[in-house]
Amino acid sequence: MTIPSVVKGQYFDVAVFKPAIGSDPADTTTPSILCGLTTRNFQNSFQTSDEYLRDCADPEMVPVRSLNVTGESYQITGNGAHNRALAPLIRAIKGKPFKYRFIEGEPADDAVDSGYWEGDFVLIDIQLGATDGVNVTAQYTFASDGVITWHDAA
Repeated sequence: MTIPSVVKGQYFDVAVFKPAIGSDPADTTTPSILCGLTTRNFQNSFQTSDEYLRDCADPEMVPVRSLNVTGESYQITGNGAHNRALAPLIRAIKGKPFKYRFIEGEPADDAVDSGYWEGDFVLIDIQLGATDGVNVTAQYTFASDGVITWHDAA
């Protein structure tokens, strides 16, 4: 029997390389983890266009689809608790490209596959939800803006 190698969700994080509020604006070397997110999703999509081709020897056949890959994009989404301490950072990064990391970690004593996706993303959607008697929630969507690359963990 083969059992899949799995990892708990709390080993995945989203980080942005934007200077912390009140720090040196030139310091973009230390990423800020978007703490409070309880779900973090990473999507890699390919845009396509269809062509339909017919067998030259059989003009009556139904044409078959030939897929043309025309582009690649990435999206990060996350939701969870509205972390009020991050509100100034969220306001500072919305609608602007910054370097982000989608970190895929794992326990150090059971290393199988870890690393991170990195590249420029833009925070394109912010949703806050407030219901009486429970904590305020936040939902964020980040769209890729250029090349995104995978880096194996050191």
